[in-house]
Amino acid sequence: MLLLFLRDGQQLAWTLIPAGSEDRIPPHRDNLRDMVAVRNFAKAQGGDYKACRLESMAQYHLKGDPFPNDYSAGEALRSVNCDKMKFVRIEDGDNRITVVFEGTDRAVELHTVFSWCTGGRYLKVHTEFFNHTGQELTLDFLEAFSLSFLSLYHPDEAPDALTLHRYRSHWSAEARHEERFLEDLGLEPAYTVWIQHTERWGQKSTLTDKQFFPAAGVEDRPSGICWGAQLAVCGPWQMMASRRDDFAILSGGDPDGESAAWQHILRSGESYISPTALVSCVQGSMQLLLQRLAEYPVLENTGIPACDRDWPIIFNEYCSSWGRPYAKSLLPEIEALIGSGVRYFVLDAGWFRDPDPKASYRGIGDWNVFESAYPGGFDNLLEKIRETGFIPGVWFEFENVSRNSHLFEEHPDWLIHIDGRLYEHNRDRYFLDFRKPEVRKYLDEKVIGFLKKHRIGYMKVDYNATLHQVESANGSLTDGVREMLEEVQAFYRHIRAELPDLVLEICASGGYRLTPEWMRLGTMASFSDAAETNSIPLIAARTSFLIPYRSNQVWVTLRAGEDVNRTFYLLASGFLGRFCVSGDVDRLSDAQTGALHKAISLYRGNLDILKNGVSELDESGIIHSWNHPQGFQVFRRKAGRGELIVVHTFENGPEKRSVPLDFQPDRLDVLAPPGVTVRQNEGRLEFSGLTPFCGVVAIARAQE
Repeated sequence: MLLLFLRDGQQLAWTLIPAGSEDRIPPHRDNLRDMVAVRNFAKAQGGDYKACRLESMAQYHLKGDPFPNDYSAGEALRSVNCDKMKFVRIEDGDNRITVVFEGTDRAVELHTVFSWCTGGRYLKVHTEFFNHTGQELTLDFLEAFSLSFLSLYHPDEAPDALTLHRYRSHWSAEARHEERFLEDLGLEPAYTVWIQHTERWGQKSTLTDKQFFPAAGVEDRPSGICWGAQLAVCGPWQMMASRRDDFAILSGGDPDGESAAWQHILRSGESYISPTALVSCVQGSMQLLLQRLAEYPVLENTGIPACDRDWPIIFNEYCSSWGRPYAKSLLPEIEALIGSGVRYFVLDAGWFRDPDPKASYRGIGDWNVFESAYPGGFDNLLEKIRETGFIPGVWFEFENVSRNSHLFEEHPDWLIHIDGRLYEHNRDRYFLDFRKPEVRKYLDEKVIGFLKKHRIGYMKVDYNATLHQVESANGSLTDGVREMLEEVQAFYRHIRAELPDLVLEICASGGYRLTPEWMRLGTMASFSDAAETNSIPLIAARTSFLIPYRSNQVWVTLRAGEDVNRTFYLLASGFLGRFCVSGDVDRLSDAQTGALHKAISLYRGNLDILKNGVSELDESGIIHSWNHPQGFQVFRRKAGRGELIVVHTFENGPEKRSVPLDFQPDRLDVLAPPGVTVRQNEGRLEFSGLTPFCGVVAIARAQE
């Protein structure tokens, strides 16, 4: 990539282009005077009607600042004073470039910092705002990045050429891809460049990718080039697509004071640092671009335990016990999984819970083992798990507390309050304030101490609530959420430091924390709470682009007596990321058990493709509903002269499907239900005998 700076007087903007494409940039029109909509107005009024007005990368707003006269109020929070910021210098260092701006009286200073990791195909961008005024300022908008001049590959406004890619997210329906032309969103320039149009979206709660993922891109279809960004956040965020002239802008950072009541107080001499944005561009598809951005949590992870470097198979018992993981049900499952290829045996929610079916999740916050559920003791069960070759794991939800816990009764002062009243969630969840040292000390003993005492090798950390307001002395209720989550992140890093060999799974009602910074803290993540839905392959294929493939843990919930197609439908879904088995593993038929073992063997035997491949998803055959999917999808992952192909059919899906190959395979391994055949034919793989809701895995290889 080339990082380009564009200057107009005191203003400076930046953009990215693929290296080698600079010769394809045509001369651009300078003026709009000859347009039908402008020419008579221009004759009458005179003046200049530029086709481009450079917008500075220094974008912020202080409470009380005047708004620009561009009709943007209500769409975006911008300050007239941004145009008065003076570009001072560029500081160039090792893997780092800093652009410095100053206010007219040098009372405020703004640094935009670009940095990169050797080997990474993304740029990190953040902004720091400095208060030198001698008085207190209230910052209520600051962009981490502002990627301008999209797209340079046209001589004009590029009509019908630019599309915005976003990724919507709802519970058990994460990562739905949305692509719309900029014109459909009203992002078409007016006939003068002083009107600003903006599309703004984001999240202000602790469920970071609820509604939308903090990832977006702009595609120039005629040129075949995509630009994109993903915010490395654990809390509130905002992104915007905007346009005032021939070029589009993609930007983002903290939410603003207008849409999310965000603000942060800066005393004189203090500074504020925005979130980090990951930015890239590519000659190719958005799918390729997303995989570039997903390199960040892998290259800059806080540490991958040695036991997870060969992508072991997980067994999570939740979909058999449904929150009552007691010895009586676990022992048969342990025996059934011996020799299966599973390495992690995870006890999900409820190991601390009264078995009364009417009881809620008592004890969230206390974290005391419900000993009567484990004859011989909890450690006796864990030792049985270890003796049979598995690594034991447990579930925690340590950011929250239930009302019927001792912790709730004894320390209500440790919980988040708003205006003197407890912030209560209707799922019987209350929120610990991680800014309090006594909270962190307590969890040090109850969580880290528990893991050490019982020699637990795997922890699934869940979060089943939404917190969107936290009081803060330094800012707004929204900024308080960010402030508190910084301490939560610090506690995660503390866990990793204390237990470097611990495998750490991030979960938040399934896939509500699938963001780069959460992925950097964890080893892997639950892709969704969709444990038995027909939409599992739809969700898993799409989340595999937004987070690292190695992190995308997919439910494979098998049921005794289930239709054979259903078994293969789910087994094939496990190849869309990390393979997590659940369900009736101790009651499966011989045929189902054989299919499971074959799937695990095929998965484990082709880790080079899974680890090193580049993914591609054909979603052209999908009809709208994910609850009642129709059509088909084909997922491909290529590495060298090897390729994984996963075909899923839905209602009214095709009976046959043909997939072209880039090479002539010498070997073909197939996982398919009875009646489905896969064969090579003149450079293609032909799938036949497909029926509704079946899944097929084919792995083709050729000698290097």
